Amino acid sequence: SMEENTRVEFVVVHDGPAVFYFNAAAAEVLARVRRSPSERHVAKVFVEALASPHSPGYVPLVLDIGANAGYFGLLSLALGAEVLFVEPQPMCWRYSESAIIMNQFQQRATLVPKALRATQDLRSAPGQAPALLAMNDAVCDTRFPISGLENGRADASHGVRRTYVP
Repeated sequence: SMEENTRVEFVVVHDGPAVFYFNAAAAEVLARVRRSPSERHVAKVFVEALASPHSPGYVPLVLDIGANAGYFGLLSLALGAEVLFVEPQPMCWRYSESAIIMNQFQQRATLVPKALRATQDLRSAPGQAPALLAMNDAVCDTRFPISGLENGRADASHGVRRTYVP
């Protein structure tokens, strides 16, 4: 519902912050992502790339593969890009979908609720890494495991499972 919506402000750059509304249940995740130095650096790269001068009528296209809760895709939409979100976790793409609708970004957003994998060879090659490292649905409600691993948390990979994508 609208009373559960939260205004999320991203990095302040150039002409000001990129701001949009997001479901309150996911806002805590986004707030934690925003505080992470590595995530802030990546967000700054997105903002600088999207703020670069473009030809008249040109609209940048961002592919958010493994979108999770949609942080970078939504930031890109707020900055005027078209975005293709690809995310297999139902809870995650529901968060992204609701934020897209709340912010009236539907004309520039496409959501693909699927997983991608590199190649058929990766799936079948002995001793190779799995094609996709998938998280359980709770990842959209908690901190991303990679951040926990970076910070030395022993339980950071709890809930992670290896999944081959056909």
